[in-house]
Amino acid sequence: MSDTLNTNDPLDRDLLAEPFSVLIADDEEAARGLVEATFCTSGLKLTFAKQGDEAIQLCKTELPDLAILDWQMPGATGLEVCQWIKANSGTVFVPVVLLTSLSELSETVAGLNGGADEYITKPFRIQELEARVRALLRIKLLTEELRRTRELLADKERQLVATEVAGAAAHELGQPLTSLLINCQL
Repeated sequence: MSDTLNTNDPLDRDLLAEPFSVLIADDEEAARGLVEATFCTSGLKLTFAKQGDEAIQLCKTELPDLAILDWQMPGATGLEVCQWIKANSGTVFVPVVLLTSLSELSETVAGLNGGADEYITKPFRIQELEARVRALLRIKLLTEELRRTRELLADKERQLVATEVAGAAAHELGQPLTSLLINCQL
């Protein structure tokens, strides 16, 4: 990790109420260790799985903010875990990185078409993985901000419509009452 964090850095702890959670699923201990070493000082909350089925169980308990998945694992594959995450995350954007030794173009295309947001082949460069994770977390932050803004706008629109309906109703009710008051005064 770089020593200087800029103000747009999603890993800057001052910007967030709580750290991002990252699921790392890989059956190779050395690969998990290298990814852990890459992010151990980042302030991210790291969770590990040794196989795909374990990763899905962890996601059922709590969806991560980002997942780094090996494609080839016992049980569910990384691509199957990715597809499960995408199908079960609702309106929440959960970026998925496939980090795999599969390097054929057809596999890369299948991974990205299968729902992965990034595809990185092993052996990987630590700086590249770090930069791609940061980029995906920035996108996640912007997506969440957009979702909150849309909810706020929808709420304001509902309030405006309610106010207009109430105003129109008051106007319509006011006309007969005005006629009655005039007749009473006469």
